[in-house]
Amino acid sequence: MKLSKGHLAILIGNFIRDMRLAKKISMEKLANEAGISYVQLSRIENGKINTTLYQLYILLVTLKVPVNKIFKLLREILLLSIKKK
Repeated sequence: MKLSKGHLAILIGNFIRDMRLAKKISMEKLANEAGISYVQLSRIENGKINTTLYQLYILLVTLKVPVNKIFKLLREILLLSIKKK
């Protein structure tokens, strides 16, 4: 089963939102500290857009989330998609 761009954007957006909420940081604060607009962050968290790798990196650094956490998530997604073939 091939993962669509839209589905991947939703999974990444959910991950960012979960990390932000776990740290009890508002969208406004995260957007400001990451140097992006509130609207942009909202679109990322809701899976409406595919964020760049650099922007994802900046969000993770701003949230103080180890970058390897997102790669662990992506690896798990890849393994699940391979098993469904």
